[in-house]
Amino acid sequence: MPWWIWSSRSRGCPTSEHLRIAFRDFNFARDDGEDAIVFPSGQQEILFLVPYKIPRRKKDVEKYKDLFTLYKGRQGRYTLPAEGPGIILEAVRSLARVSEMDAATQIDALRGFLDSPNPFLVEVSLSEIERLRAADTTLLNRLTSFFRSPGPSLRNAALRVVVQVFGSMGADGGDLPDEARSARALVLERARNDTDESVRAQAVTALAAWPKRSEVEGDLRAIAATDAAQAVRYEAQRALFKP
Repeated sequence: MPWWIWSSRSRGCPTSEHLRIAFRDFNFARDDGEDAIVFPSGQQEILFLVPYKIPRRKKDVEKYKDLFTLYKGRQGRYTLPAEGPGIILEAVRSLARVSEMDAATQIDALRGFLDSPNPFLVEVSLSEIERLRAADTTLLNRLTSFFRSPGPSLRNAALRVVVQVFGSMGADGGDLPDEARSARALVLERARNDTDESVRAQAVTALAAWPKRSEVEGDLRAIAATDAAQAVRYEAQRALFKP
């Protein structure tokens, strides 16, 4: 059972209540070891679609107007889990609405989504804020609140945005706001104590982005010498060699 989410601004409008999906070309061209695309009966999918381009005569336009294919091939398909698909559908619908907004309003909406109870929507919004480089110090309190998330992927996503915020504060740091210094302390706590080594490594990267190197160099040296994970020690050592 597929679902499609339409954005009238960037994707047009559905031509029919029922669409035909051309996907078998991807199966014929798949790499060795790559599974064929199949759609088992009863399985729910989110499909990102574009019109299927085929040589056609003018009189065939009506015949093929309901024929679509997957956007970017296999990347245009997301299989929903059997349990709890609602939060994913809610997130996709919300993001589809955002795609119809102007750039400034999009950023405001993405920031607003950080207060959502939907973790899927929060994580995607963090990734978009990172991609758009739309974060500043006013987001730090919300970003650090995600450090308590049980999922390491959300903690990592928040830390990646913190890297951008710290990096945007200038080389000398100037008079840093209290929320920035509080955020640095919480990043250091993640770098030292998080149970997931990928989060500790990302926290080290955030710590290294702090604008006043003298204030974090000792912590980086201690982590480089003592962390149990080689990946975390390496990240700290690498940060120490950066100018």
